[in-house]
Amino acid sequence: MCFLTSPIQVLDLQLEIENLVAEYDGQNITLRDICLAPLAPYNNNCTILSILNYFQNSHAVLDHSIGDDFFVYADYHSHFLYCVSAPASLNDTTLLHDPCLGTFGGPVFPWLALGGYDETNYNNATALVITFPLNNYLNDSVKMGQALAWEKQFIRFMKNFSNPNLTVAFSAERSVEDEIDRESNSDISTIVISYAIMFIYISLALGHIHSFRRLLVDSKISLGIAGILIVLSSVSSSLGIFSYAGIPLTLIVIEVIPFLVLAVGVDNIFIIVQTYQRDERMPQEELHQQIGRILGDIAPSMFLSSFSETVAFFLGALSIMPAVRTFSLFAGLAVLIDFLLQISCFVSFLGLDAKRQEGNRLDICCCVKLPERQEVKTEGLLFRFFKKVYSPFILKEWVRPIIVAVFVGILSFSIAVVNKVEIGLDQKLSMPDVSF
Repeated sequence: MCFLTSPIQVLDLQLEIENLVAEYDGQNITLRDICLAPLAPYNNNCTILSILNYFQNSHAVLDHSIGDDFFVYADYHSHFLYCVSAPASLNDTTLLHDPCLGTFGGPVFPWLALGGYDETNYNNATALVITFPLNNYLNDSVKMGQALAWEKQFIRFMKNFSNPNLTVAFSAERSVEDEIDRESNSDISTIVISYAIMFIYISLALGHIHSFRRLLVDSKISLGIAGILIVLSSVSSSLGIFSYAGIPLTLIVIEVIPFLVLAVGVDNIFIIVQTYQRDERMPQEELHQQIGRILGDIAPSMFLSSFSETVAFFLGALSIMPAVRTFSLFAGLAVLIDFLLQISCFVSFLGLDAKRQEGNRLDICCCVKLPERQEVKTEGLLFRFFKKVYSPFILKEWVRPIIVAVFVGILSFSIAVVNKVEIGLDQKLSMPDVSF
């Protein structure tokens, strides 16, 4: 779409686009090789839906005028006013007697090529639209490749185009697909960085470090790696199972589910590990018996939580929207597999790590063993904060009504804001930096 300031400059742009040459498989591809030419082979001119077709896409016709030294009787403006009312005319009624029919043999209707006008006052249009229809070679991979190559050259040309008198927006059929691919590739680094940060956080937070001397003994680097791998395994398993079943992947599945399952998986990892760290082993109780007892206490709650999440996602698969249905299926299965791996595989890793720690062996380098020394078991800083500071404060009689009042106020404000939100998908919000 070009905001019209000078028809000559717009025609120059249109002609430059028509003359673009792309390369595909060692061949030069032009617009004529892939465009829609409805009267071919008798008329090989490409269909171009533009008001400049009223002037046969020619500077000579655009500059054609009738007049004398004092007054112009007919020019491009009078021809334009006639053509918008009779776009299929072969001879206008002005003194110019120029045709309005496009060079491709068909009319260009003004409501397809103009914008920013009111009713039928096309003369007040503030923008024009130039459309280059291309043939759809769905069953011809060579022709499809040629069309894609030309569109790529078109996008490259438009990105580099600059004219201080024109404000230009452009789009090609491949633009959305290109942007999705670009966004997907750019988000790979985001996913990797987020998993790396979460891995570092898990390794530091799970480690119940009592002294600097035992830093590499009490750390949980290997256990953090195991937890991250379990999350990735659950996501991969879900993708593989449904892909094998013929359910196609979507962008929202690939980019959202890894973060979703990571959040759910990390919660369960902390519950398992920190419950074990705070538990005291009973007399005559072995390590595997202690872990079994702990798992018996927390596994039912973990199961109910994961089961509820799984059911909620699978219920979302009842939606008639394909993207929502696909996302719900993949997410539900991923959460279920993640829970199963955590109460089986991760618990085994926890037992091995606990044996390593009790044997004073270093994390990662488990072959290295520190000398035996009695260590005093202390509570973590976060645990002490919630136990001795946060919980007593929030349970005071004068604090509880304030919390309820603040919650109700925030809820009311949120509902008021949501009621003013317009439902829809803004392309600029979904893809802020696009090629079209």
